[in-house]
Amino acid sequence: MSDKTERKTTFVVQISDGKNASLQGRLIWVDHNITRSFQSTTELMHLIDSLREKLAAQDENE
Repeated sequence: MSDKTERKTTFVVQISDGKNASLQGRLIWVDHNITRSFQSTTELMHLIDSLREKLAAQDENE
């Protein structure tokens, strides 16, 4: 188990459409004022994962 504590972060998900049983909209990373669009639920999950990896990399560099 790691000695580091995980830093919490905040995302806002704005859903603009739900065509074809999938979600489309925008993901806003509140803590860093970054907004990304997504076209599917899978893409939304990938965006969140990649932004969390970016946060972890920043933590390692501090």
